[in-house]
Amino acid sequence: MISYPLRVGSIDTRVIEARASDFSGGRIVLVHGTGGRADRWLRNVDALAAAGHHVYAFDLPGHGFASKGGDLDCSVPGYRRFLGDFLDEMKIDNATIVGTSLGGHVVASYACEHPDRVLAVVLSGSMGLVPLGAEARARVEAGANNQTYEGVKGKLGRVIFDPALITRDFIDEEFRINNSAGSKESFAALGRYIGLKLDDVSLGAAGCKP
Repeated sequence: MISYPLRVGSIDTRVIEARASDFSGGRIVLVHGTGGRADRWLRNVDALAAAGHHVYAFDLPGHGFASKGGDLDCSVPGYRRFLGDFLDEMKIDNATIVGTSLGGHVVASYACEHPDRVLAVVLSGSMGLVPLGAEARARVEAGANNQTYEGVKGKLGRVIFDPALITRDFIDEEFRINNSAGSKESFAALGRYIGLKLDDVSLGAAGCKP
């Protein structure tokens, strides 16, 4: 497994990549959800590579070590374009694309628009398959904007099954990354988008049923 910075168009991101020495499988691209980063897939990347695949995970704009700030397009269409630009930059003609939470919405949406570039779609706890409704959107928006130490700790407790994995170092790292320069503005922009517009681009509303 290797990790490195990458510029995709005008946006910086960070990539985690692994490939078996006897690579024989296809390419797999992993897309995280709101408030996450490529590290969400650390326990999957090597295992998938060992099974013969070439695996990539990257930080979405506004997350992790990617570019941050209020001027970024933190929306499903914006992230969908970024996924396509990433595939272009890495010269990946087609791939299995995997997404969790908001990342699931992004990859499913991308597959609907570009079926020729997608071998398969894997969704884990995906958003976007059906409209969430105003109350649920408001909760997700509030969560995106709650990057306090207790907020980060609470979210990790909800999304990670094994509490033994949620160490003090893990919480500290997540808190610092999600409060680095530009993070507040990025999460605010994403939160507003989720609260106001997310259901407008649900796959059901768009007439796409992957």
